[in-house]
Amino acid sequence: MDPETNPVQNVPDVQTNQQSSGIEMSDGADSPMSAFITMGIVAMINLLILASTLFKNYNPNSSSFAFYEMLKQSTILYLLSQSFGLIILSRLFAGLKKYEFFVLPLLLAISSYMISVTMGYAQMSTCNATDDISIKRAGFEDKSFENKTSKASSRKYLVWLLALVPALSVMIMYFLCFTFDSMNTPFYQLLGGGKSSWGYFMSIGFWSACAVWPTVSTMYFTLSRFACSSDSSINIKDVSDILNEDED
Repeated sequence: MDPETNPVQNVPDVQTNQQSSGIEMSDGADSPMSAFITMGIVAMINLLILASTLFKNYNPNSSSFAFYEMLKQSTILYLLSQSFGLIILSRLFAGLKKYEFFVLPLLLAISSYMISVTMGYAQMSTCNATDDISIKRAGFEDKSFENKTSKASSRKYLVWLLALVPALSVMIMYFLCFTFDSMNTPFYQLLGGGKSSWGYFMSIGFWSACAVWPTVSTMYFTLSRFACSSDSSINIKDVSDILNEDED
């Protein structure tokens, strides 16, 4: 029989071409029903947590404020990742798939940045933004050594700067998930065992949510320490004066 007309011999060539085309994971259409149930339950839990944080007002000075802000931001990032995956896999925006590498990390990072800035402004609202910093040198009270600087502008810039930390951590976590498939493997197993796009986006959402906890808490306590400091004056003394006070 002519090899060109033998359908059995042509099958391996088709499989080889599919393997070389870079197709490594399914689109999730063949995932078991338990996978969709699991994703639905996790999404519902995140929605309930998000609703509980959005419709309550917390005092920025309380210790629970940072906790609920981290909880809110992590649930939003997870739901954004899953929603983005749903849009791509639904094929309503098929052209968006080739821009996923740029769109998704930017979407997550910008969302994290905006939420962090909002948290910082809420935290600063309890500070005395009209205080002036007065710098005086001991022994020269009769001379003008005062340098008054408004705290409001410096606090604002500090919030903008610190809000970059959670955003950058989210982007780094996305590229780690994209590079190291071992970070996605537990979610593949959770959704049925095989590589699927559902597990991939679920993994990105989970690790992005984890990334904001240490970074947002760092931002909160940094603002509490520096931006909301109640010290309004700084006294400068000579070293000899300090040594004389210790001897006395």
